[in-house]
Amino acid sequence: MEKLIRDRITEKALARGEVMRVRKAESDWEFRAMLTKKLVEEAKECHAARSRRERRKELADVLAVLTELLRLEKVSWEELHVIAEAKRAENGGFAKRLIWLDAPENP
Repeated sequence: MEKLIRDRITEKALARGEVMRVRKAESDWEFRAMLTKKLVEEAKECHAARSRRERRKELADVLAVLTELLRLEKVSWEELHVIAEAKRAENGGFAKRLIWLDAPENP
C-alpha cells in the first residue's frame, strides 16, 4: 500500500536506523489524489480521537493537508472563506446541529 507521508519522516526513520522505500508523486494529478486520500485518512483519525488533545492534533493534521491542497490548487485561504461564506449564506451553517435521520448513504 502506498501512503503520502510528511517530508521529514524518512529523515527520522534513518536517524533510528530504519530504511523506508519512498518515491515522489509523478504528477500534480497523482499528488492531488494522494492528498485527498490523506485528508480522508486524517478526518477518520479525528473522528476516532478519544480526547480533546488527540482531536486537536488530528485537526492540525487535517489543516496541514488542506493547506497543501490549497497551495496545489492555487487557492488562497481568503478565497476559500469567500466560497464557504457563500455556501453558508445559501444553505446555512451547522449552528442548529440538525441531523438528517433518513439520509442516503452517498448523496
